[in-house]
Amino acid sequence: MRGAVINSLSTLALSARSPLRSSTLALTFTLSLSVTLFVGAGCSKRGGEGAAGEESASSHKQSSKTGRRRGARGERGGAEARDEAVPVEAIRVKRGEISAVVSAVAVVEPTDQATVRALASGVLSALKVDEGARVKREALLARITRLGASSLLQKANDSYLKAKGDARRLKGLSERGLAPVEEYRQAKFQAQQSALDLRRLRQEAQNEKVKSPIRGVVTRRLINRGEQVSLGQALFEVMDLSALRVPLHLPDQWAPQLKEGLKVKLFNRQRALISDEARVSLVSPIVDAQSGTIKVFVEPPKGLAGLKPGLFVSAEVILDTRPDTLVAPRHVLMYRDDEPWVMLVQGEQARAVKVELGYAQGELVELKSPLQEGDLIVSFGQRGLEEGTKLKVTLKD
Repeated sequence: MRGAVINSLSTLALSARSPLRSSTLALTFTLSLSVTLFVGAGCSKRGGEGAAGEESASSHKQSSKTGRRRGARGERGGAEARDEAVPVEAIRVKRGEISAVVSAVAVVEPTDQATVRALASGVLSALKVDEGARVKREALLARITRLGASSLLQKANDSYLKAKGDARRLKGLSERGLAPVEEYRQAKFQAQQSALDLRRLRQEAQNEKVKSPIRGVVTRRLINRGEQVSLGQALFEVMDLSALRVPLHLPDQWAPQLKEGLKVKLFNRQRALISDEARVSLVSPIVDAQSGTIKVFVEPPKGLAGLKPGLFVSAEVILDTRPDTLVAPRHVLMYRDDEPWVMLVQGEQARAVKVELGYAQGELVELKSPLQEGDLIVSFGQRGLEEGTKLKVTLKD
């Protein structure tokens, strides 16, 4: 292309002498130069595309070779991974004791307790006990003073004595015929009414004494000396701490199995055992329709130092016990479609086995089938294992 341009320039220089011819030659030169440049550009473009195509083909061949080499290495690595044993921990299925248990939370309460209320209105003039005091039945706790009550009682007593004397005098007169019988009857009725009034006022005077209806300990004092007291107002709470019970509300589905005498375990909030000798003392004969529960009273052994009214406890009622059955920790189970499975160790390989469960108590579960005593099951590392995976087993006690 460079030679063609030089020839065109030479021709133009030789012909520049004639103006007309010079114009014609200039136009011809311009057209020739344009065609030459266009053809040259096309050739350069095709040449560039050809070089790029050759380079792309070479790169594709190199990538294909690299991919085949990587694929071969991946297949070898996968085979090595399948051949490598997976480390797991395993335990042997053993026999042991397990129980059917129903649990509930409750608050300890005394078997016998009373809220002492005022039987008269007035001012609390005397306090005889305070919180924590041990009292006997009918012990005096406080005294209420009613303004004018003593004078009313004295007046009623005097009226009764007079009416009684009048009735006695008229009786003798009527018997001798010296007084009408009707007058005697009227005096007798008046004496009876006076006796009733006197008895009522004496009872009200007795109500001024606040007494404990039970033997126990004063746990709350709700009034202070000098305060006004109204009829029926709560003054004290007394509890018999020598006899405690735990009321449980259990689902009615357990009603057929609940009976008096069942063994119960009691735990505190920290799940520390308080007693394993508590017993069911009473089972309600009815079911609460609103909650769908049946009320059960549990009686703990007497003299437990850690058991007090108001304490939150959890109770496990033991409905049934199987002393010699296959058991395993709960964490060995896996669930697939809500069904329990375990990983059984057979030789050096894992085998997934669907199991049937029985009772469950705490961290233990009963394995009913198809496992047998002494079978080795994976206890740690079973998540993600596949059927036939090679295992490196560490036996745990």
